[in-house]
Amino acid sequence: MQDLNKKIKKNLIISVIFFLICCSIYFSLLTYVKNTQNTELAKSMDNLGGMEEVQANYSIYNKTLNETEIEREMLNNLIINKESAADFIKGLENLADMAQVEMVKTVNVEKQTILKKENMLRFSLEVKGSLKDVFYLMYLVEKMPYKIIFRRMSLSSSESASTGGRLSVSSKSNQTTGAEKVTWTGDINFDLLGYINE
Repeated sequence: MQDLNKKIKKNLIISVIFFLICCSIYFSLLTYVKNTQNTELAKSMDNLGGMEEVQANYSIYNKTLNETEIEREMLNNLIINKESAADFIKGLENLADMAQVEMVKTVNVEKQTILKKENMLRFSLEVKGSLKDVFYLMYLVEKMPYKIIFRRMSLSSSESASTGGRLSVSSKSNQTTGAEKVTWTGDINFDLLGYINE
């Protein structure tokens, strides 16, 4: 019987040791899984925080884009490119109409490269009208919201040919003297900087 008791004790001790080993393995695995899940949870929370920051930045950028839409449109209108060059020329024609001068010669445009993407357009206009109106057109062109450099402007009148090149300026209006209206021809050459060749 003692042998049997010893055998039962031995089996009981082995079972208890096996149970303790299984429990320690279980708790080790449980701790490992818990730590892994905590790490993944922390990473997910960091990613969520980053996504919230991106969303907040997106909201700020979207708000800024909406608030600056008018200003950006104005800036886009100030940049001359291949598509808007025709609109610029149409604007010159409208200014000529506003100044009540006649564009005799169509606009000559010459492109010159300043930098790789930035070019300069060189314009040559020939207009006819009264002296005041020709100068008013030049003033309107100068006041356009572009960087414009006048290279040359020459004026001649219909009277200068008949008087041998001598011009007289009178303070009396042509209506009171009955003289015919003097027509001035202006040749205006200017450079438009900031042309984007894209």
